[in-house]
Amino acid sequence: MSWMTQKEIVRRLKSASKTSPLAVFRNNPEGKQYEGLYDVVFANTAVAQQRIAQGSNLVGVYSRPYQFSDNQAGGALNDRG
Repeated sequence: MSWMTQKEIVRRLKSASKTSPLAVFRNNPEGKQYEGLYDVVFANTAVAQQRIAQGSNLVGVYSRPYQFSDNQAGGALNDRG
């Protein structure tokens, strides 16, 4: 688990491969919230797959070839809000 800002997420998403997608969540399962930060994990792990299946505050699962600009990714994150 990694807590990241939108700008940090955009940098990570640009290097996420199809075989190692990233899952972005608003909060962790314990309900703790970090203002302006998102929980970013590798989507292929068993725990991430369980959280994705439960819809546990999932913003989305991302990998390349998606090419995000700061505005596009920030907007996608904000739209889920």
